[in-house]
Amino acid sequence: MEEKCRSVDTREEEAFAGDGRKFMKHIRILHSSDLFLDASFAHLGCDSACGNRLRMAQMTVFDRLVARAKAWPADVLCIAGNLFDGMCSSRILLEHVIHGFEQLAPAQVYIAPGLYDAVAPNSPYAVEVWPQNVVIFQPDTWQSVEHPTLPLVVHGIGQGKKKDRDFAAPSFDALPRDDQLHIAVVSEKKDGSVCQSMFAEHEGPWEGLTYIALGGRAHKAAGETGNNTVAWYPGTPQGRSFDACGSRYALEVEIARSAGTASTAVSINAVDMAAILFEDLCMDSENSVPLNSLAGDKLPHDPRERVVHLRLQGKRPLLAEALIQELEKEGKDTFLHMVVSDEMTLDYDRSILPRANTCLSKLAAAMIAKIMDDPERDAALFETQALELILNAHSNKGLAHDNDMELPE
Repeated sequence: MEEKCRSVDTREEEAFAGDGRKFMKHIRILHSSDLFLDASFAHLGCDSACGNRLRMAQMTVFDRLVARAKAWPADVLCIAGNLFDGMCSSRILLEHVIHGFEQLAPAQVYIAPGLYDAVAPNSPYAVEVWPQNVVIFQPDTWQSVEHPTLPLVVHGIGQGKKKDRDFAAPSFDALPRDDQLHIAVVSEKKDGSVCQSMFAEHEGPWEGLTYIALGGRAHKAAGETGNNTVAWYPGTPQGRSFDACGSRYALEVEIARSAGTASTAVSINAVDMAAILFEDLCMDSENSVPLNSLAGDKLPHDPRERVVHLRLQGKRPLLAEALIQELEKEGKDTFLHMVVSDEMTLDYDRSILPRANTCLSKLAAAMIAKIMDDPERDAALFETQALELILNAHSNKGLAHDNDMELPE
């Protein structure tokens, strides 16, 4: 039988700090953002099996989030933007998410939709029936919701369908001077203007907030509020591109207030969440090593749980395409998926050219000169690949004996 999370009225229970000060029992908030459930991974160039595996990883992370909220247990789960990757999601996914949130009751779930899953007439937030313990903040205006059993007020605002809205425009009213703890949930715009504008223009009202659960950024980071308010971005808990490499987190936030005072203590603990990690690795073209040893301790026992961006650097060797193809083959056998970026320098040694004073050597020399002078790397790389095809054809088709093709000095 599943054990439900218990919700504690902190107005009735007290704990003691090490110095003897009385504190209210902690209010526990599990803070996540940007899950992007049901995402497309076509931009990675992976096959459908890999895409399905990555979507399964997203669901695994959602399940971990629910399990952590139950086991800790959390009083509140805050989702600061982009629970879904878009406004259309599969029926199986929606039922799974709704059931997961329903299991958390009596813990409350507060969702501030982001740019990708904005509130709209046809979005899941509008057409689905959500459990009673789930609050979805609407766009255009800030809403305030009192927790049903705790001395806690949660303020939030969602993003609407219009992506170019001035999201900081809705005013945030001054907080009342009461015995409640006040927190906010919000997802910022891509350019970061939301939080900067909020904190700069509404410094007075924001002073009363104890914590701001932020979303909209790929990596875990503290928000700069300019006052005593604590604000954090947890980052996306499961990478979906190489902008979100390395470990991914959700945040456990504990808030306590000294008995009889307005003094609060806020502690933050990052919890690992990712089921599959994205990695950004480098290899020197002149000192290649087996891929499964390239990252050393960073690789897990099962490298198949990694999506790798391999940056091939150093001096570009002759017939580098063969090296790249070999690495791609090895990467396919080693990792879940690997993308190779050619970042090698185009600096050919003329000693690699075919025997001098032949048609082939003259063509190669002319192409190398063009490659070295081309200011556009993409164009130069295209010329390089063409040259390598010519030289490869020459070496493979028995054309090395080109005495009859010698040219006069």
